Amino acid sequence: MQHKTFTRDKGPIPAIPFFELLTNGRVRSAHWRTPLVRPDELKEKPMHSLPAGTWVVVADGTQARFFHNVGKHDALKLKQDDLIAADADDAQGQGPSGHRPIESSPEQTGEATFAKQLAHRLNAAALKQEFEHLFLIADPTTMGEIRPQLHGETNKRISGELTKTLTNSTLEDIEKILQTNG
Repeated sequence: MQHKTFTRDKGPIPAIPFFELLTNGRVRSAHWRTPLVRPDELKEKPMHSLPAGTWVVVADGTQARFFHNVGKHDALKLKQDDLIAADADDAQGQGPSGHRPIESSPEQTGEATFAKQLAHRLNAAALKQEFEHLFLIADPTTMGEIRPQLHGETNKRISGELTKTLTNSTLEDIEKILQTNG
């Protein structure tokens, strides 16, 4: 079989033959196509690591736990820094973002308000350069409420997100989940 080699900015990439299979089972023509990735890039990559100092926020509609990675050399070792909970007194004058359906229960409105407050806190911290990387874990509803409210500067710093309810999980369980999904 003949092999052709094409070059790109990363060096030579071997072309692979591409055959078009017709509906009747015959092969029409073979032509050379360059793969989108280099063959050596197809090898399995190690788990995505969270750099030291990364903030990990685990939230649902009623509370958020703030962790930061204190591990050395991208090793994962979380330390809990803060726990914030929905507080009706703190939410005076604040409501959820956008229009809420009339059928919304007070609980749903409270969860949306908490998600808005959490997004504002993350935005303020990002604008003050308090963190470089953020990994966000939240239940699906809260994630849906938070994402549209995040500032562009906050979005740039998100290194990953996971849609799961983990606010009542142990620190060890959160670390284990991050190691398998991070």
